[in-house]
Amino acid sequence: MAGQRDAAGRFVAKARDALSPAYRRRLERAGAHGGSLSAARGHGTRAQPMWRSKAFFPRETYRTSLTVLSDMRHGKSLYQASRAHRIGPDTVRRYVGSALTRQPDGRYRAKPNDRLYRSMWLLTEQGKVAVDVANSREASKLADYMQAVNVYLRTGNTRPLRRFERLRLRLRDKSVRRFVTEPEVLDRLALAGELSFEDLYELAA
Repeated sequence: MAGQRDAAGRFVAKARDALSPAYRRRLERAGAHGGSLSAARGHGTRAQPMWRSKAFFPRETYRTSLTVLSDMRHGKSLYQASRAHRIGPDTVRRYVGSALTRQPDGRYRAKPNDRLYRSMWLLTEQGKVAVDVANSREASKLADYMQAVNVYLRTGNTRPLRRFERLRLRLRDKSVRRFVTEPEVLDRLALAGELSFEDLYELAA
């Protein structure tokens, strides 16, 4: 529904009681923390285009924003996910806003897929290498694979690895990589210390 205009054609701000509950809460939080109404409404934040995302990858705030985006795809709101990772919602929208859509009630939802830049660790028979995954679905696939590897290393259970025997990981350069699923290879990599990393994202030097 289009906003109302005055006689001069300018938009007229709605009364507070005419706004959605979520929108009113956002304005109230901004006021309580000394933020401007423009920033609270989202007018002060411009999302960076996806093609520029590679330049921001070295920044921790960008990689944290990717994590927030992933949490939103698993049901959390922008505010909940941002608060959990101690990052401002405006910062998240600046970095990954191209992967978000704004709903009529003022809330943000994550798009099902995106092509924001992600460089992640992948296991090969020679060790871990950094790869640029094609999109968010491929990033989730790689994260699921690493979880399956961790289950095997902790319990010896190879069942979670079986689904990756025929799967392939698609990269931004259109190439594909296979997943290492052989227990003897994973054991060798673990002994060599190739699996002792906490962050899936490769940190640029």
